[in-house]
Amino acid sequence: MAAQFESQSYDGFAHWMRLQAREELEHAMRLFDYVNRRGGRVVLQEIPCPPEEYGGRWTRSGTRSSTNRQ
Repeated sequence: MAAQFESQSYDGFAHWMRLQAREELEHAMRLFDYVNRRGGRVVLQEIPCPPEEYGGRWTRSGTRSSTNRQ
């Protein structure tokens, strides 16, 4: 999502999403380390790619606009 925000010049949102991603990676590595310490085996599997678009665009006011509104 950081890439999506960056492509729309929402640098603050992009920065925040990068920080969140880093935090989630730290959580995942804690689980990874725990499983390894306990003698388990971590098996990574494929996950689907994220969507290229998230439907609609965000406006500068922070609200979402969409062409599908009636």
